[in-house]
Amino acid sequence: MRERVLRKIPKNVRDDFLGHFLGRVERGVAVALKGQQGPLILAGVDYLVSIYRNVNAYAHLAAETIGGSPDQLPLNELFAAAWTIVGQDLLKHQQSAFAVCREHAPSDERWGSFISPTTVHAHRVAEPGCCSDNP
Repeated sequence: MRERVLRKIPKNVRDDFLGHFLGRVERGVAVALKGQQGPLILAGVDYLVSIYRNVNAYAHLAAETIGGSPDQLPLNELFAAAWTIVGQDLLKHQQSAFAVCREHAPSDERWGSFISPTTVHAHRVAEPGCCSDNP
């Protein structure tokens, strides 16, 4: 019913209305997430997600979204899809942190080795030349 009513409204008026409405949603989200750093994952149809992105001020809005109508997805599927996005985001940050560590570690003295993004071998003391990034 709502979709039929919205389709009868001229596109520019509809976009202005939705932008205003989603702007108010954004202000509520900003209050709820103040001081947070976790990713905000949007779930929705592309058209509405696009409008929300234009009014969003939260610095950690995830690039990836859960497409489609979220009220048509069972809660456990919505949750699983969100964790998939969070996991990918965490892996990117972890790989970036490992790259910085590799870049700044002296080549003749290592405190451990990075086997993979999930495996690190650490030593109590530096062992010159003992480890490499690939075992």
